[in-house]
Amino acid sequence: GSIGGECHLAVASDGLEDGAAAGASAAELFEPRETSIDLPLGEGEPYRRVGVSLERLTPEVARLAVHGVDAEVRLAACEALHGLVCFAVGVGVTLIGRGSSSGDEGAPRAAKERMDRFYRLVMPTVLELAAGTYQVAEAMFSDLSMQLVHWFTSNRDRDNPESLALLDAILDGMCNESNVRLREHSTKLLEEFMKWSLRRKGTAGESKVNAEELLRRLQLRLSDPSALRRVGACLALRRLYSVLANQRSLVDQFLLDFFPHVLTALALATESIEHNAVAEAEYALHAVTELAKCFADTFRHPKSARGRLTCTAEVIDWAWAHTHAPQRAVRSAAMKVFRGLLRGTARSGGTEEREAVATWAAKRRQDLGVVALACTVVSGLTGDEPLDARPEFIDERRRVIGQLRGVQAALHWHKWALDKGVLQPADLIAKLDEPAHPLRAAVLCIDRLGLINARALPPAIAACISPQMRACVESQKQYAAPIMPVLTEASQVLLDFQEALLSVLIPGCGEHIVRLVDKCATEGVCMALAACVFSPDDAGFTAADTLGRQNAANCSLRIVKQLRLEKQREGVSSKLLQRLKVAVLWYLERPEASVPRLREHIAAGTMTGAMLANVDAIVAGLRMLHVSDTLRLLVKDDFRRALPAELLMCSQAAAAADVTSLARLAGALFHLALALDDSHTHDIFEGL
Repeated sequence: GSIGGECHLAVASDGLEDGAAAGASAAELFEPRETSIDLPLGEGEPYRRVGVSLERLTPEVARLAVHGVDAEVRLAACEALHGLVCFAVGVGVTLIGRGSSSGDEGAPRAAKERMDRFYRLVMPTVLELAAGTYQVAEAMFSDLSMQLVHWFTSNRDRDNPESLALLDAILDGMCNESNVRLREHSTKLLEEFMKWSLRRKGTAGESKVNAEELLRRLQLRLSDPSALRRVGACLALRRLYSVLANQRSLVDQFLLDFFPHVLTALALATESIEHNAVAEAEYALHAVTELAKCFADTFRHPKSARGRLTCTAEVIDWAWAHTHAPQRAVRSAAMKVFRGLLRGTARSGGTEEREAVATWAAKRRQDLGVVALACTVVSGLTGDEPLDARPEFIDERRRVIGQLRGVQAALHWHKWALDKGVLQPADLIAKLDEPAHPLRAAVLCIDRLGLINARALPPAIAACISPQMRACVESQKQYAAPIMPVLTEASQVLLDFQEALLSVLIPGCGEHIVRLVDKCATEGVCMALAACVFSPDDAGFTAADTLGRQNAANCSLRIVKQLRLEKQREGVSSKLLQRLKVAVLWYLERPEASVPRLREHIAAGTMTGAMLANVDAIVAGLRMLHVSDTLRLLVKDDFRRALPAELLMCSQAAAAADVTSLARLAGALFHLALALDDSHTHDIFEGL
């Protein structure tokens, strides 16, 4: 850095013959082989020359510039690094100018004319210093990084190695895991790279070579094995949305090909939850969809030059084919793309969207049957299917998890198709007697796996549960690690089953739909529905999954309310309601959570933490039944009438125990007693 304007002495060669290119020796500094240069030291002649390897010097200078402890050493290293970069830019101008290397478009460049190896070495450090907190380095390299972007976007040769080296460094900076400032600076540089690439003058092909290379680079990174690189590519797509919205020719050439690439990134992200990869891929797919809607007139007619997908109609068909994908995130994203492109600029979920979907479905009735059949085959469970596994054997667990995910995919697709008018309820119940029907497969899963996490169950229901899975819980504890993956998927099947029932239990659905629901009302299913309200732990919902617990409880209560409305309207009794009453009563009277026995345990001092948690869940469930106006329907009259006074006496006993946890329970019991007193005069207080 202290050589200053005399840096040309470092590349002078006494051995140059007359007429030799002056820049030849400078190019040798950037050849792949290790090269030694003579640095002149001293204030004047005679200089002392010291041989230094550039390949060894540059990493050491970069290390000192970033991590140097001594302030003077760090400043000198920053100046030296800045000088090396400027020197490399000057050598590039001397060797190849700003056009093609040899004057022939597309001609290969000699190794000594390429300096991308040097730029790949120094550019990550340049960007880190530009986004760092060291003010001197930030002032020095923030402008330099922006100038480098402006300079290297001015070339007109395709696949320029120096431009690609700079672009890769920027994209890597965007997906840095720990440095927020570096991500922000790299994102700003990427947007500048695109803007200046489009700003250059030239022929239609020459002016956009760097912009096209950037988009190709993003497509490659969307399928990269590294999750960080995929996240960076998704972030780049979102950042470039405003720029691409004004580039019709560029969007026309590249946009539709981004749909399969982004969906691939989403599918890969579902295998790993790190780096928020799923959310970023979903945002990127939304940005691509919105761009396709903005240029709907451009993509109305097919063009073979666009690649695999040539028009909007093909994208819609492609999205439709992925609406029953095994991964939930992938099929949900495909459903959004399908609906978004069909409705265009209309409001999401509105009448226009439903009409567009219905029109499309009417033209493809045969395809609907094929997809429905595919979903049924994917669910593929029969009564003879071994839905059990020894938890210590990973292959057996994977087999069961695969079967559960197939059932989820079938239920999710049918629920979505019913909600959007693609299918009618009659289509779902037409083949209910077939063994592989999604609802029948879901009932089988819930009967065998839905309650494996329960501490205690009625003997008839416990006999149907997969014995090896159940034994793992009984021998260890709830949420045992070997069964957690299976438990998570089984609880999701229960949620999808509830939502599928609600999609057919619409107002005025009629007696035939109630009979359909009754065919699914096994004792295990009804006990699982009751567990969602009174003991979510039994159904496999962890304490951290508050949203899943709430959704499961709400769905159970909505099913009850809808069946009650059909009973009032059509006079149709439901077998599901009758069995659900039995399940609710079992939960209210079981010894470890029975309200009538609560006072005995409090007085005897035998109230354990597990019992306290069970009573809390029962109180919360009773409150939900009261708020949803389903308490009278599911709880026997004599039990319900005696409950307020019993709750108040338990509250008094809990408050007198002078224990913090019991004091909190006393408050919950007191408020529930007030809510359940039908007279609203609180006579129960006068009798105590």
